[in-house]
Amino acid sequence: MNDALIHLFIQLISSRIGLQVRPQDRTALSQKILTRMKAIKLALPEKYYQLLTDRSLESQKEWRQLVLLVTTNESYFMRDKGQFSLLEKVILPELIEQKIKLKKTLGIQPTLRLWSAGCSTGEEPYSLAILLKQLISDWSEWKILVLGSDINEAALEKAKRGIYSEWSFRLVDSQVQSRYFKQHKNEWEIDVNLRHSVDFKSVNLVSENFPNLYNNIYNMDLIVCRNVFVYFEAKYISIALKKFAQTLKPGGYLMTGHAELHGQTAGEFKPKIFPESVVYQRCDLQKNEFCAADPAAVRETLNLEFAEPITPAAGDRPLTEKNHQLFC
Repeated sequence: MNDALIHLFIQLISSRIGLQVRPQDRTALSQKILTRMKAIKLALPEKYYQLLTDRSLESQKEWRQLVLLVTTNESYFMRDKGQFSLLEKVILPELIEQKIKLKKTLGIQPTLRLWSAGCSTGEEPYSLAILLKQLISDWSEWKILVLGSDINEAALEKAKRGIYSEWSFRLVDSQVQSRYFKQHKNEWEIDVNLRHSVDFKSVNLVSENFPNLYNNIYNMDLIVCRNVFVYFEAKYISIALKKFAQTLKPGGYLMTGHAELHGQTAGEFKPKIFPESVVYQRCDLQKNEFCAADPAAVRETLNLEFAEPITPAAGDRPLTEKNHQLFC
């Protein structure tokens, strides 16, 4: 495949799913494309490119297959202890307290809406649900949404099954593991009630529009999107950030992976600095809240968050939207 054609494929893939294809990934990408061409019996890469650019059902089906081929999945429960500690001890209690106050003053049912965007095989949204179970004693009196989304449909199917190997629990307290999971030989199955408390949807953060009432993606209190943007092209990070801001309630929070917003403007977000992490709170423009124009403005306070992201070693790279490892 010539350089001009592979460049067209790279542009197309980036524009469709946001991924940055590095120069060292070009050869591997060519092999993946040839693999798909062979699978659907196409002889010419030009024909395959034409198929991907079509608006047909066949094109949509092929995109799903290509995404499976160029992404792999690896995640685990309570990933990044610092960030989950921040969620457990600060962010979620603050949101819960706000809802309780609304219930007392207005007499309305408390609601809480969380979105794990780029959830891979589901460990992250289930981890969020576990935290909520531990923090909310009167769960049945609440209207709670925990949504997990990813572009990789095979990963979502595994998430819906809720069955994991011991490796997924390497940062989980044994008491938490035994409370919310049942062991079956070498695997652990999540408690059925907890599994039913999490919804999963296929969502493309780049090409799909949100807020989206149909997909129940609106008025979020918290969006967790970690280990996603580190492998996105900068312009598609900006696009996703704008949509996240529109999807969050005023005062809602966005949590990303460390340093993933390097070089981005905060827009409608104001960075809030904690020892464990920086999180981004949607400004309440009705209150004339000041939004920091550039996350780098707090770089002097917490260098770690805004340092240039470090490319992970080959065996340690994140994968899919949750953790894209392209062409491993």
